[in-house]
Amino acid sequence: MPKENQEAADFVRAEADSVVPTAEAPEEADDAVETAFYECAFHILPTVADAEAPSVFRKVKSLIAQAGGAVTEEEIAGQRDLAYEIVKQVGGTNRKFNAAHFCWVRCTLAPAALPALVEEIGRMPEVLRHLVIRLTRDEARRPFFMREALGGGAGAEDDEAEENDVASGNTDVVEALPTAPAMVG
Repeated sequence: MPKENQEAADFVRAEADSVVPTAEAPEEADDAVETAFYECAFHILPTVADAEAPSVFRKVKSLIAQAGGAVTEEEIAGQRDLAYEIVKQVGGTNRKFNAAHFCWVRCTLAPAALPALVEEIGRMPEVLRHLVIRLTRDEARRPFFMREALGGGAGAEDDEAEENDVASGNTDVVEALPTAPAMVG
């Protein structure tokens, strides 16, 4: 057996030895349901009027509530151009979209309820694309608001002051952005 296969087999055996059989596992309260933090980002079709986008947004939040989840943060960031064209079948024909209403919802939800929720959101005819990711507790405490990042929300004055500091050469008050680790190829 090659060394890599042997190491993998040893790892699987070690993991199997560390698993506690169900009969020996400590009992938990029946009413205690483990929840996790999630963020659901989705694009609403640009054919949905600006005034109707909030009702689609409420429908997504309602699906989360029906799945037993609780919304903790949310944002409708408005209609934006997409980085690339997305094709979706609408009314029996494939249509190409270059823009969409950007929205996101952060919530707590039992992991067992997630697959059904993702499927329900995917069935919504008004949703162009969606993505659900699991968040760490730290990520859940610090949401990213697109409107603020683009200068449309609170903090625009701070952004302008920072730009003035950079232009005048006073960069000691500007925080450095983290950089991605270099790829070794």
